[in-house]
Formats: sequence, structure tokens, C-alpha cells
Amino acid sequence: MFKGLRSKIEDEANRLKSTVSQYGENIANQVRSSASEAGSDISGRARKFLDSAQQLDREGRASSSNAAPTEDFLEQIGNEPLRRLSNASLESGNESILNSQVVPNSIRLSASPLNDISSDTESNAAENADFDQLDEMPRDKLNAIFQRFQARAVNYRQKYKELSSIYREIENENEKYKNLLSVTQEKAAQRIAKLKTDRSELQEKLKAIGSGEKVDEQSEKIKKLQDLLIKCKDEITSNRGRITSLNDENEHLKKENSTLSSENSSNVQRVTAEWKGRFDRQEEEWNRRISECEEKATIAIATSKAEMHSALQQKDQELENWISKFHALEKKDAEENTQLKEKLSSLEEAILTLEQEKADMVQKLSQAKQEGVKLVKESEKRRYNDALAVELKKRDEDWGARLKEMEDQMQLSVEENDMQRKTSHADHERITSSLKERIVELEKNNASVLLKLHEHEEELHAKTEELCRLARTVTNDNSDQQQQKIFDDNLAEEKKKIVAEYEEKILLLEKENLKNKELAISEFQLEHNKKLNELNEKYDNQRVDLQTKLAEVEAKLLRSKEEQEKAESIIKSLEGQLSEARVTIEKLEMDIAQIRQENELKDNDETRYNDLLATQKSKSDEEWNARLKELEEQLNLSVQENDLLQKQIADNERIKSDLKERIESMEKTNGSLQKLIEQKKEETPEYSDEQQKIFEEKLEEEKKKIIEEYAEQIALIEKESLKDRDDALIEQRKIFELQLATEKKQIVDEYSERISTLEAKELSIQQKIFEEKLSNERKRLINEYSEKISLLEKEANESKQHALSEQQKIFDDKSAEERKNIIDEYSGRIASIEKDDIEVKERLISEIRIENDKKLKELTEKYEKEYDVLQNKVLKIESENLKYKEAESSAQITIKSLEEQLYESQKTIGKFEADIVQLCQENASKLTEKENEVAKRIEEIKKEFMEKKDADDQNSNKEIISLKEELNEYKNKFEVLQVKFKQSELNYNEAIENLNQLKITLKESDQKSENLAAELLEEKSKLSVSLSKQDTQINEMKEALSSCEQLKSQLQLELKNAKIELKKQQQNEKLLNGNLKYFYIQCWSKV
Repeated sequence: MFKGLRSKIEDEANRLKSTVSQYGENIANQVRSSASEAGSDISGRARKFLDSAQQLDREGRASSSNAAPTEDFLEQIGNEPLRRLSNASLESGNESILNSQVVPNSIRLSASPLNDISSDTESNAAENADFDQLDEMPRDKLNAIFQRFQARAVNYRQKYKELSSIYREIENENEKYKNLLSVTQEKAAQRIAKLKTDRSELQEKLKAIGSGEKVDEQSEKIKKLQDLLIKCKDEITSNRGRITSLNDENEHLKKENSTLSSENSSNVQRVTAEWKGRFDRQEEEWNRRISECEEKATIAIATSKAEMHSALQQKDQELENWISKFHALEKKDAEENTQLKEKLSSLEEAILTLEQEKADMVQKLSQAKQEGVKLVKESEKRRYNDALAVELKKRDEDWGARLKEMEDQMQLSVEENDMQRKTSHADHERITSSLKERIVELEKNNASVLLKLHEHEEELHAKTEELCRLARTVTNDNSDQQQQKIFDDNLAEEKKKIVAEYEEKILLLEKENLKNKELAISEFQLEHNKKLNELNEKYDNQRVDLQTKLAEVEAKLLRSKEEQEKAESIIKSLEGQLSEARVTIEKLEMDIAQIRQENELKDNDETRYNDLLATQKSKSDEEWNARLKELEEQLNLSVQENDLLQKQIADNERIKSDLKERIESMEKTNGSLQKLIEQKKEETPEYSDEQQKIFEEKLEEEKKKIIEEYAEQIALIEKESLKDRDDALIEQRKIFELQLATEKKQIVDEYSERISTLEAKELSIQQKIFEEKLSNERKRLINEYSEKISLLEKEANESKQHALSEQQKIFDDKSAEERKNIIDEYSGRIASIEKDDIEVKERLISEIRIENDKKLKELTEKYEKEYDVLQNKVLKIESENLKYKEAESSAQITIKSLEEQLYESQKTIGKFEADIVQLCQENASKLTEKENEVAKRIEEIKKEFMEKKDADDQNSNKEIISLKEELNEYKNKFEVLQVKFKQSELNYNEAIENLNQLKITLKESDQKSENLAAELLEEKSKLSVSLSKQDTQINEMKEALSSCEQLKSQLQLELKNAKIELKKQQQNEKLLNGNLKYFYIQCWSKV
């Protein structure tokens, strides 16, 4: 909906921009036409000027400025200051959103000044016709013409001001509509948010309704209650029959009493007095009970209010205490952090000193190594003679083994120092990270405690509301059933009593709930205290662990110092051995000098031999080049033949595709034939089976023949093409292999002869020595790194083991590849050395060894770097695992807490359901008890009447004679008694009416209490609604803040764009000023 509206508004804004640009172009054209009607010289210059102005106008329009250049031009002609539109108006003009009804009005308003401009230009066309000959005119006329131009410029300026005012009005309207749009968007967003919340609430309600178990339970309860009601109705009907029978008996007895009233007047008076006493007592009891109930209700409300107030005060005090404790803990943490930082700084200083000492040791070792390597190189240069080869080998092997042992020891010590330094650094980082995590955990625990308190309060409010709802549902069900089936007055009174009892029980339940809440709060506080104590204990334990770890780090530092001292002693011993080696090497050098003199004589003979080899080499190179050219020609021929073969293959494939198409067409025809056969079968059902079989067999045979023919043709074509291709390739391959074999043999023979003459033994020995060194160093490195990786693999998890194994494979592959590359390089170099002189060989060997040392150093550095990278990765993986474990533990804790809350809520719900069931059962039992009491009372009255009747009969038999005499007297008395009896009945009826009024007043008081409870619930709901509204307002404020920030960023971007546009306009103004100055200068020069 809003997207369509916005697109419409943007279309209208683009239309308005296009109209404004058209008006600017029209004005420029009109000015150009008026200037062209003026003189010849002025018209040409004005045209140039107007063309430049139009170009500037177009550039300004491209940068979202509509009519600025022409306005500047016309205002600067009158030598008056320019009043431009503000940047804000330009920005709003570029980005405003106009309504569809505003656009035509603005166009109508802007049309009038443009018509005036056109009329001015037409009226002044006649005046400009006189300016054809400016050169012949005097100065007075030129001044008049100039003044006319000035007046015209003023008119144009006024008209442009009107246009600018119209434009500003349009922009103001745009801003209004923009504000309206923003307001509507905010309202829509609010409405959407409300609808989302309503939707979520409805979904939750649907889920709650959809839970079949609760519905089933409620339906079962309703069925039980209905069964109880039916039973009650049956009992009431039976009791009604009994009451009617008793009333009949009562009337019969009254008649008998009327006959015997003269005799039983004294008894009647006694009975009436007893009933009156009973009624008075009952009235007193009811009044007393009502007053007691009212007093209890007021006391309970007052006590509950006082308890809630005291509980809230206690909670506030506890919260303040917790906050003060939290601040104290923060202070302690800060102090301990400062202490730890001081300790860590001291440890870092110690580590730096150790690293400096290590660097010094490494420098010393490198110097010692360099000296040893120089000595070894000098000794290895003189190993080419057969006589000294064996002795030099033995000595080199001995010295190499010793040096390797020493180097291994030194590297092990250095690596141990590195490992200790890295472990100390890692321990330091772990300690700091663990402290930070514990601080964060303490903060989270405090926040979670506050949240849990708030949640428990909300749960208590929700539970109270649920109880009220349940009570309402029970009362509503009872009231609905009463309205549907109206009982007699007696049953209504009894039900009212039952309702009163229900309300008393509900009050008791509320009291019990308050007690349970208080108990729950106390239990929660106890649990919270326990958790805090546990946290304090954990904190103390961790502190002790940190202190122990620091002590261990200090012990490790002492050990590292001791190991450094041992390493220094080892270095001193190595230096002594090196000095001994130097003495032995000096002796060997003396021997080697003598051998050199003997070799020089041999070298002269070898130079002659090398000259002959060089001549032979040049000849063989020429022959080799000629053979290579021949081979290249043969390869070109073979390539051409391959192209031909590929073409033949393509033709064969085409033939294949054609044949396949034919086969498919044949299959289609075959299918059509089969269809025809089936049709014929249907047409001729009496056709014999034997003829059908013969016909089908013929068809299948024809089919097979056709398929076999096509298959044979395809096979022949494929065989021919393959044979041709294979024969050509085999022939070419044979020719090429023969040529290569012959040339290889020749080359191998030549070079084998040369290599055999050029001291193959010495080179093989050097190669073996070099390969042995490489293999030993590689083994050593692999062993070192395998040991380190094994240690890391023990510490890391299974996932890390997989990663390290992969990295180890990569490392092995890399080392193998590097070894192969090095061997290939050195084999090539050795081949080149074999061709050169012996002196060149010695130089190359020395260079190769230098490069070997460099590459070995580079390799060791690379492996060390890779090892550091691996260690960093392992540490990262460990940190990630720790974070993941912490997240898992926190999630498990939250899950446990939620499960406990669910379990508690389920318990409370079960309690409430059990209470409701008990109430129903108690009500049913009370109803039955009351009905039984009524029946008992009626039976007692019957018994009393029967007993009285028997006694009266016995007395009457004795006193009949005496009573007959006194009948006349008693008749008179009886009449008097009847009057009194009627009065007593009237009094009895009045007492019953008073009782009914008292019951009505009780009902009213009960309704008032219910209304008060309902009002309290409504106030609670209003408070919850107000809280939810406040939350929504807070969220809206947050959203408004975010939108404000976005608007701020947009405004900043718009300001940047406006600044850029201002710069462009200033440049345009400068250009216009320059053009105007040039125009004025020319005009004045002509004048």
C-alpha cells in the first residue's frame, strides 16, 4: 500500500522537475530571441553568452539545481546582489514527495509570469529593430538603450523572484506532505507492531486451546458436575413428594387438632412459645454470624495489606543489601585484578629478560655454527683425490656426528625454553581470561537473580488472576445452571448458603495462597543465599588455584634459569671441542697443501683433455640441433595426419547418427505395423491362431534381418575407421620411438663416456654425503615435530587430532616435495659441474653448500613458523571449546531452572485442581447432608405428633365424660384461642420475612465483596496493561531513536551533497561573473 503511494509521489515530483526545467529552457530561448533582434555585434556576443549560460543551466540541472544560472545572469545584469534559494530548499526540492493535487496548481501559478515574459519580448521586438546600426548611433541613444536593458533586467528579475517564491511555496507543501507521510508511516509501523503482538497472543491462546488434554480434563469435570446436578435434582423431586405428603398429613392433623383444640389449647400455647424461642435464637445466631464474618473479612483484608506492605519493604531492604554486597564484591575484584596485573607485569619482565638471554645464546650458537661450517667447507673442498677420500670420509663422519649431537642438544634446550615461555604465556592468558569470565558470570548471576525475583512476582500475580478466573468460572457455571432451571424458594436459599460457604472457602484459599507465596519467597531467598555462598566458595577456591598456579610459574622460571646455566656450560664445552677441531683442521690443511701441488700437475693434463671434450661437445650440439629440427618436422606431419583422422572420425559419427535415425524410423514403422496387425486382429476375430503365429514370426525375422544388416554396416564402418586410425598412429608411433631410441642411445653413450672420464666416483660420494645429510636433517626435523605434535595431540580433543593429522600430512608432503625439488636442482647443477673444469666444480660445490645452509635455515624457520601457527590454532580451538562448554553449561542451567519452574507451576495447578474437586465434593456432601437433616426433622415432627396423639387418645377416653360437660365452656375459649393462633401465625410469617430480608442483605454484602475483588483484579489488569504500554512506548522510543540516527546519517549525506552543489554553483557564478565583465567591457568600449 505505502510502496504504491510512494512511487506515485516520486512520479509526480519527477514531473514537476521536468516542467520547471522546460520553463527555464523557454525563458532562455526567449531571451536569446530578444537579444538576436538587437544589433549585429551585440547579438553575436549575447548568443555566445547565452549558449554558455544554457550549458551551465544544463549542468546545474544535472546536479539537482533547476533555475539558478539564468537567475544569476539576470540579477547580475542589474548590478544588484543575488538572492538565492537556501540549501535546505534545494535539498527538499530534490527529495520532496508531492501530492497529485498540488502539482497542477503550482503549474498554473507558474504559468502567468512566463506568459508575461513572452509578451514583454514580443512588445520589445519592435524597439530592438532600431538597434541594427549601433556604430552610427550617438552616445545618448546608446545610454538610453543600456537603460532600457537595465529596466528589462529588473523586470526579469522580479518575475524570477515570483517564480522562486512559487517554488518555495511548492517546497513548503512538499515538506508538509513529507511530514504527513512520516507520521502515517510511524502510525502504520505502530499498528503493525500491535498486530504482531496480537497475533502472537492469539497464537498462544490457540495453542493453549488446542492442547487436547486440558480440554478433556475440563470436559470430564463438567460431566461430573452435571451428574451431581442431576442427582441433586432427583433428590429434590423426591423431597418435594415427601414434603407434599407431609403437608397433607399436616392438614389432616390440623383438622384433628381443630376437633381437639378445646382439649389441647395448653399444648398449642407451649408449642408456639417453643417455635418463637427457636426463631428468636436463630435470628440472634444469624446476626452474630454476619457480624463475625464482616469483622473477619475486614481483619483479613487489613492483615493481608499489612503483610504485603511488610513483604515489599523486606524485599526492598534485601535488594539494597544485595546491591551493597555486589558493590563490595566489585571493589574486591578490582583490588585483586590490580594485584594480578602487578604480578603479571613482573612475570612479563622476567620473560623478557629470559628472551634476551635466549637471543644472546642463539647469536653465540650461530657464530659457533658459522665458524664450524666454514671449517667443514674448507675441509670438504679438498676431498677429490682418491688417496685422501677414505680418511676424509671417516673424519667428516665423526665430526658430523659430534656436531649433530651438539646441535640436537642445543636445539632441544632452546625448544624447551620456548615451550616453557609459551606455556607460561598461555597460563597467563588463561588466568586473565578466566578472571574476566568469572567477573562477567558474577554480573550475569546478579542480573539473573533480579530477573528471577521479577519473574516470581509476575508468576504470583498470574496465579492470583488464574485463581480469580477459576472462581468466576465456578460461580458463573452455577449461576447459569440456576437461571436455566429455576428451583423452589427453599432450594434457592440453600444454594445461596452454599455460595456463601464457597466464598468463605475462596477467602481461605486466598489466605493459603498468600502463605504459600510467602513460603515460596522465603525458599527462594534461602536458595539464593545458598547460591551466593557457593559462588563465594568457588571464588575463594579459584583464588587459591591462581595463587598455586603463580607459584608453579615462578618454580618453572627458576627451572628455566637452571637449564640456561646448564646450556651455558654445554656451550663452553663445545667451544673447547671446536678449538681442538681447529688444531686438527690446521694439520689437515698442511697435508692438503702438499696434495694440491701434486694435483696441479694433473690439472694441466686435464685441461688438454677438456679442450678436446669442448670441441666434441660443439660438434654433438650441432648434430643434436639438426636432429631436433627433423623431429619437429615429423611432429608437424603427424599433427596434420591426426587432423585428417579426426575429420574421418567425425564423418563416421555422422554416418552412425544417420543409421541410428534410420533404425528409429524403422522401429516406428514396425510399431505402426504392429498397430495395423492388432487392428486386423480385432477386425478378423475368427482368424486362425496358426496363421497369426506365422505372420508374427515372419515379421520378427524381417525385423531381425534389418537390425543385423544395420549393425553389420555400423560395425564395418567403425572397424574401417578404427583400423585406419590405429594403423596410422601405430606407424607414426613406431617411427618416432625408433628415432628417439636411437638418439637416446647415442646421447647416453656419449655422456656415459664423458661421465666415466670425469671422476664419477667423487661426484657419487658427494651426492651420497649430501643426500645423507638431507635425510638426517629431515628425519631429525620430522622426529622433533612429530614429538611436539604428539604432545599437542594428547592435550587436544578428537577434532583437533584430525586437524593436526591433516596438517602433518601436508607438512610431510611439503617436505617431500621440497626434498625432490632440491635433489632435482642439485642433480642439474652436478650435471653442469661435470661439463666444466675441476676448479669450477669446487666453486660450485662451495656455493651449493652455502645455498644448502641457507635453505636449511629457511626450512627450519618455516617449520618453526608453521609450528607457531599450529600452536596458535590449537589455543584458539581450546578457547572456542571452553566458550562452547560455558555456553552449554549456561544453557543447561537455564533449562534446569525452566524445568523446575514448570514443575512448580504444574504442582500449583494440580493443587488448585484438587482444591476445586474437593470444593465440589464438599458442596455435594453438604447438599446431601442438608437434605438428610430436613428429612430427619420431618420424621421427628411426625413422631412427636404421633406420640402426642396417643397420649391425647388415652386422656380423652378417661376424660370424655368430664369434657362433655365442659364443652360449651371450651368452645368459647377455643374461639379466643383461634384468634390468638391467627396472630401467632402472622407473627411467624413476619419473622420469616425478616429472615428473608437478612438473607438479601447477606447477598448484597457478598456481591459487594465480589465487586471489590473484581475491582481489585481490574486495577491489577490495568496496572499490567499500563506496564505493557510503557514497554511498548520504550520500544517505540528506541525505534524512534534508531530512525533519528538514520535520519541524521541521511542529513549528513545530504549536507555533503549540498556542499558539493554549492561549490559547483560558486564555480558557475565565477564563470558568469567573468562573462559579464567581458560583456560590460566590450559594451563600454563600443560606447
